[in-house]
Amino acid sequence: EQVSKTLEQFIKQYIEEIPIPVVTKTQEIILENIITKIRDRKKKNATTADLYTNLDLLVYRLYDLTYSEVKVIDPEIEGKISEEEYGRIEL
Repeated sequence: EQVSKTLEQFIKQYIEEIPIPVVTKTQEIILENIITKIRDRKKKNATTADLYTNLDLLVYRLYDLTYSEVKVIDPEIEGKISEEEYGRIEL
């Protein structure tokens, strides 16, 4: 009983504050397509790095992160895409 209450308090205090963006149906389809391609390539033991990079970039844009903010999360971003290219990504 006490553990249950403590867990409930934890969820209310921390988990509910995590911003989770609401995605449109179009955005959902785009993300699902990339995930499907990743699964298909993995079944064939093919490389998926490019798809994971695309997925990461789309999620960054979904959260409306700036290029500078992305560099904090992904310091290698500059080797993957320029700031100008990042600004043109639409989801």
